Amino acid sequence: MKPSMDEQRIQAYQELIFSLLNCPDGQEIELLQTNQDLLDGEFLELMELVAADLAENGNQNAADWLLNFASQLAEALGIYSPSATREEYIAFLQELLDAEYESNGNPQAVYEVLQRHLNKLDTHAQILQEVATAWISEQPEDAELIVVLIENISIRIQRFPLGNIANNQEIAIAGYAVVLQNREENTEKWALTQNNLGLAYCDRIKGDKADNIELAIAAYTHALQVRTPDAFPQDWAMTQNNLGNVYSYRIKGDKADNIELAIAACNQALQVYTPDAFPQNWAMTQINLGNAYWDRIKGDKAENIELAIAAYTHALQVLTPDAFPIECLTTSRSLANLAFESKNWQLAIESYEKAIASVERSRNWATTDKRRHEILKEAINVYEKMVQACINNGQLDKAIEYSERSRSKTLGDIMASNRYFEQGEIDPEVEQDWQKYDDLQQQINLLTLAYQTAEKELAGTRRIATPESLQADEEAIKQLEAQKQQIWQDLRRRDPVLAGQLQVDPLNLSQIQGLIDNDNTALLSFYTTENDTHIFILLKDRLPQLFTCEGQGLEALQSWLWDKWLIPYLEFRNTGNREWKDNMGSVLAELSRRLQLNELIAKYLNGIEELILVPHLMLHQIPFAALPIADPPQPPLPRGVQAQGDPPQPPLPRGVQAQGEVEPPGMGSQVLPGNQNNQSNQSNQIGGEVIEIAPVPPLGKGGLGGDRSANLDTSRGIVLPTSKPKTQPTSPPTQYLGDKFRLRVVPSCQILNYCHQRPTLHPQPIMGIVEDATEDLPFTRYECETLAKTYQIPPTRRLQGKEAKIDSVKHLLQQVQILHTSHHAASHLNEPLESALQLADGELKLGQLLSPGWRMPDLSDVFTCNCETHFSVTDVTDEILTLSTGFLCAGARSVVSTLWSVEDLASAMLSLFYYEGRKAGLSRR
Repeated sequence: MKPSMDEQRIQAYQELIFSLLNCPDGQEIELLQTNQDLLDGEFLELMELVAADLAENGNQNAADWLLNFASQLAEALGIYSPSATREEYIAFLQELLDAEYESNGNPQAVYEVLQRHLNKLDTHAQILQEVATAWISEQPEDAELIVVLIENISIRIQRFPLGNIANNQEIAIAGYAVVLQNREENTEKWALTQNNLGLAYCDRIKGDKADNIELAIAAYTHALQVRTPDAFPQDWAMTQNNLGNVYSYRIKGDKADNIELAIAACNQALQVYTPDAFPQNWAMTQINLGNAYWDRIKGDKAENIELAIAAYTHALQVLTPDAFPIECLTTSRSLANLAFESKNWQLAIESYEKAIASVERSRNWATTDKRRHEILKEAINVYEKMVQACINNGQLDKAIEYSERSRSKTLGDIMASNRYFEQGEIDPEVEQDWQKYDDLQQQINLLTLAYQTAEKELAGTRRIATPESLQADEEAIKQLEAQKQQIWQDLRRRDPVLAGQLQVDPLNLSQIQGLIDNDNTALLSFYTTENDTHIFILLKDRLPQLFTCEGQGLEALQSWLWDKWLIPYLEFRNTGNREWKDNMGSVLAELSRRLQLNELIAKYLNGIEELILVPHLMLHQIPFAALPIADPPQPPLPRGVQAQGDPPQPPLPRGVQAQGEVEPPGMGSQVLPGNQNNQSNQSNQIGGEVIEIAPVPPLGKGGLGGDRSANLDTSRGIVLPTSKPKTQPTSPPTQYLGDKFRLRVVPSCQILNYCHQRPTLHPQPIMGIVEDATEDLPFTRYECETLAKTYQIPPTRRLQGKEAKIDSVKHLLQQVQILHTSHHAASHLNEPLESALQLADGELKLGQLLSPGWRMPDLSDVFTCNCETHFSVTDVTDEILTLSTGFLCAGARSVVSTLWSVEDLASAMLSLFYYEGRKAGLSRR
């Protein structure tokens, strides 16, 4: 049955809400602009209902965000949730009182009522006072009960996380005012209400902050008239601690005097709050005391710091990472920052260790990728300062270990899960859901192809699509995308890592060094802190070394790369602006200078032939092989021949060639010829086992899913306008980093470790090809025909044009150990899981490659001769999700990948040179 218009609109509301919850930060306005017809009062009401459902299912952060966003949207649009009538509001208050009365102190009963009546939590604080006062006067025999219920409801509303938080606080304050009007002054219950009122004023959003703090102080002071240490010692200590906290942040009055008052109040509280009698209260008061001593103006500064350290240290005796991870994080971070500021490196390290343990415990408890990412992102500065403190203290082993612990965490979780699935059967329900995910993507592909060609088949006939039918297709695609995203979220919640069945343990230095194959290989791990970029140098069985690029911190280096590399490339990608291409040589030369590569090589890399590179942040997008260095180029040597002065080459590991790769039949070691001062093409081999980099071709015209009847597409990904000649040609440098060293680039050592642990495959691996799925890349056909003849690849393992369908590719991957893909692809920066390989029947998305349904444990090498297969933008967590890492998750030991859009001819030539080099048995470029 066709859904009614109302049902369709509700479904559209739901899809828009889901998109708002899952879109990257900053894209909300764009979503709203494209769906303006849905922005009405009913949409706002549904947002509130969805928020309530999210909260009920434990997703409090999403619920809070959605409600706050709805409130802002309502204000911007001048649309407000329908206000309740006075009678409706009175009925609501009665329902609240009944729920509180019958709940036996269980707040959940009241919260359920509040969730059902979010539209009544607006500006009705005055009505609450009027109605409550009337009830008390009309029912004097129940007056005390009503007052108690009003206070309890006020407490519940004050703590209620949904709705407009500022309005909730105003309702609570109004409720406390009613209670105080009907309680005898200077009694125990009156003092309790004054304490609660003080808390409400401390948290108040509306009104002047300085005035609110004064009102809080006044309320606490009133409470202390009754709460004395003799009469009510525990209550007295509670209010003293609250008072100490608010004095620390007091705006009015003399700051030095306020801090002294805060210290005095905390010390008063500690007379009652002892570690034996009230350990948690004691710890929280110690935190307030530590904050006050850190900010203290009077007294000796060094002595104040020691007192602050002592207070924080006392608190951490109770607030452990396991028992109180959030409190432990805030406290240990405060202590560590204080120690860092005081140059007490050992204390800083010990405290940051506790903070990181708390972060990782909280992250392990989170059940969604999004929340795990948020937890890490919010605490990333703890890792950065930990690394710097270890460096300052001369503990390079710890610095290296902790620099690794925040890298590519989501990718590591997914690889751990896939490894778990490789060792056993997938739960049937999970397998069914993965199949649903693939099926939905297939439906999206079919609709997308119909939409793009503006044609459809209906009941055996063909017709040209109308604007109305195209709009229907677009809406259907949106609905399917929403369903697909929901299934993805559900599947990730049942993931063994997210479900707590698996624990991903960080690597120690010994394990990291164990990834270095031989004495001629060095691992360089880059890590940028606030002020500097550090390069950790690890060699096999030797102590680690450190090379620091001073002054090249987050702003000087990473922001510079953002402005000079990423933004110009995106402009080139989207508009054809040639700044990125014209300035490529000078930017890479400047980066080489900033990283001081010549000095690094001369000081630490004599006799080294191969580098394993672990980039950080924007460095993931840099073609390291194209970084210029000073030495003259060396010609490639035949396999087994060593240059004068080179150390003898050690035997290669079992099943691993010079770069750790398994070779196709008849291939020698996996090496490319020298780049011969050519910047025309840049491939980046990424993998746990291997990453190989070569030069990069110029970008051309054409793009993913372009018009096949128009001019032939000369790039393998995005649409670009015709290139214009350079106005200022750049002279090529004399030598690149890729001429001097074989290069591997890895997302993290943890990812390298997962790939390193995969078993050795057959010494004569089978190769397959996927080529020109859209039949618009002429040089691709020549490239793949040459490879097929060279390595005698039969037609059954060569998927050409329309044969290159998603299911066929999946079947091929189960047959081969080496895959060569040469067709269109594109990266999706805002939604990495939507990055895709363009095949004959639609797109193969990264989300599919990451799933257990695409397990390929026998896959060795993948050469992705496509656009942007390792192009991504990493945030502060250094998370990198690309098509190339998707192949690693699927089972590959190594992947050759691209960092931008590549030209058809140049890419074809590069791949042929690459395989020619392997076949010739070259040992270095």
